[in-house]
Amino acid sequence: MLSAAGAGTALAQSAKEAQEDGVGPAIQPARPDEEAPRNSAPEPEELPLPHPLIDVAFELGGQAGGTDLATATSYQGDSETLSAGDGVVIGGSGGVTPLWVSNELGLGLDVSAAVRYWMVGGSGAQAEITAFPLALSVHALWILDAQQFVRFRLGVSRDFAISYFDAPLSGRFDPVAELGFQYMWSDLMGAGISLRYTHESYGVGGAPVSISASGIGVILSLHVCP
Repeated sequence: MLSAAGAGTALAQSAKEAQEDGVGPAIQPARPDEEAPRNSAPEPEELPLPHPLIDVAFELGGQAGGTDLATATSYQGDSETLSAGDGVVIGGSGGVTPLWVSNELGLGLDVSAAVRYWMVGGSGAQAEITAFPLALSVHALWILDAQQFVRFRLGVSRDFAISYFDAPLSGRFDPVAELGFQYMWSDLMGAGISLRYTHESYGVGGAPVSISASGIGVILSLHVCP
């Protein structure tokens, strides 16, 4: 009669002999350091960065600054000051970016035209200024991703047809700089916001003097990139 230990030894010996003869199944014990294979999800494909060649924009904003020209005081004692660089700005711009120095950075040219107008006072005692600024600039366009752009412009600007009472004011070609952010909600349309600084000065007739029409402004824009 076999004891329990002897029976266990006999069964183990029989299993070993059957495995060596190819009869029994080969049993491989699992190693603690081996991990089960994981089903890794495929990584999402990155969208290619756009390289817009043409950008046409409608612009609306305002700016303030420059030499004070007039002050209007109401009956209640409230006063408003009109400066040479003040005004609501409505206009448009067109740009082309033909040169791409990298996948994210493009260089190009812009031209813009607008009308700037502001008024203080009222009831027959008012002062107003109107000017038509024209600017030519170069730009650098950084593509952050498929929908977000950053644009920096640097160029020259001049105000034409300046109207302030009968003052013989004339514009000059002066520097202008602009930094803006642009978001494209489709391949064709987008919107932007920018901060613009214009270092403008006006001549007064033939006198050897000038007045400052420099201004800092915020511009909202609607873009079309055909």
